[in-house]
Amino acid sequence: PVCSEKGAVVVNIAHIPDAMTAVMAKQGAKPDFDSVGDLSLKCWFSNSQGINLPDYLNPPVVEAMSPYGEQIAGLGEQVGTVFPRQAMKDASGASMMDPKTQVTKIHGTSVLDASTHSFEENLVQSLIREYPDENGTALANVALNTFVNQSGKVGLAAADASREAGNSPNTALSAAVAMVGPKQVEQAHTVTTALVELFKKSGLEDAADVGFDFSAQLEAADARLFLTDYSGRCNVAMLAAIEARGAKSVFIDFLKALEQKGGGKLSCSVLVAAITTHLAWKALMRKRLSVTTVSNLPWHFRVFSTLIGSAASAENQERHTFCGVANKEFMSSWSFTETAHLALLGNRPNEEALYAFSVLLGLIITNGPGTISAQGAKGAVSADGPEVPERIQVNKGYIG
Repeated sequence: PVCSEKGAVVVNIAHIPDAMTAVMAKQGAKPDFDSVGDLSLKCWFSNSQGINLPDYLNPPVVEAMSPYGEQIAGLGEQVGTVFPRQAMKDASGASMMDPKTQVTKIHGTSVLDASTHSFEENLVQSLIREYPDENGTALANVALNTFVNQSGKVGLAAADASREAGNSPNTALSAAVAMVGPKQVEQAHTVTTALVELFKKSGLEDAADVGFDFSAQLEAADARLFLTDYSGRCNVAMLAAIEARGAKSVFIDFLKALEQKGGGKLSCSVLVAAITTHLAWKALMRKRLSVTTVSNLPWHFRVFSTLIGSAASAENQERHTFCGVANKEFMSSWSFTETAHLALLGNRPNEEALYAFSVLLGLIITNGPGTISAQGAKGAVSADGPEVPERIQVNKGYIG
């Protein structure tokens, strides 16, 4: 700084400490204490959202002084985000309408862009705020197709009865969705929460990294949460389908290792929970999702499967086949878009028909905030009491 014994001229308030030191030095006075550190920019927190930033835009994180360092360490034990409570009338945390183009966006993606993605990719994006990669899409197709067959389910009987009574399609499907209550997904909810708790501080960044060492988690896991005494065919078919699609997941490998360790068998609900945790993992670690949302993902997936499965009448469904196609075939080789086309139109689409169908579904993935359908879902959530997220019934939101 420009200074003398009488004072100094500074152009930035940040230069004042240096200026005072220089003025005092000219007067022969030294600092009372030895200098510690410097006044350069220091970050206590950093979140680059996975973007590879240059060094000058990505300063290193330093440990904060006490007591802030201890408080930040406590925050580090938490995963996911906590969304602020706010009035949601004519508003949405997911969709918005561009004021210039009047085109609706969902999580920042225009419905025009969404129409270029498959149905299953858009379903995943609507939940985790980003599109899955090829590996994630393969896993999502297995999970969604696993529960699409509704043969023998009371929800399908309710949907058929509603159709027979002359109700509209959405009313008939609501009857089926009403049967997908919290007890239907209780085990999947528990498993998802347990997986997040086991792996949240493990350093796992990519859930597809099959080289990840989960031996510590395997040792700490309570097998009673993940394994059952029931030995069915569904879990075997799911694992075979995942293998056939070439999909990779740390969580699937972890469950298989736990099963080999002994004490029981895996169920389809547990495997679906592992798949949804895989899909949400990166977004959860970047604090784009809350733990509550992640634990409810199996419920959303079950509702999606029920909606498509109940669109076909009971006469087209048998225990091991759906519209004439074996359940195993759906899991191992069909996309959920193709399954939806079969349920609604009665045939597996060719490439041209599949593209047209995907475009149609992408364009109607959201109709913006403030609409009647959005108000119905928000009204259902409000009725359950959003101040206690665990009380929210996801299927009621879909009915609304």
